[in-house]
Amino acid sequence: MRTTPREVGSLKASFRLSTLQKSVLVGTLLGDGGLRYRGHDCRLHIKHSDNQISLVQFKREVFSNITSMKIRVFKQAVSKRDYTFAEFVTLTHSEFTKYFNLFYSSSKKSIPASIEKLLTNPLSLAVVYG
Repeated sequence: MRTTPREVGSLKASFRLSTLQKSVLVGTLLGDGGLRYRGHDCRLHIKHSDNQISLVQFKREVFSNITSMKIRVFKQAVSKRDYTFAEFVTLTHSEFTKYFNLFYSSSKKSIPASIEKLLTNPLSLAVVYG
């Protein structure tokens, strides 16, 4: 079942990152997660090997109030070898754009100078090593 434009607008209008979401987002960005522009704002892209499906499911649950996408499992060739991945993306939102500006101050993702202000919950480090 597809989400209507009205439902997407409602999700975005009421969305603010919770403390839990901030912790998971920071840990994800310190690891292999990424933020990407789509239009005027960014969205979070979660993609892991299918053997980490429980981590993908956890992150999908954490960001369930800002995504309408179900987890997608697919095969992809990497260096001539097929791998299975699981992924989802959130909706675009200015909250994610703020974090993009912190973590992507140059053309590549990097650790922000203000990292000590962002690492306020041990969960962030647990997510990095998830």
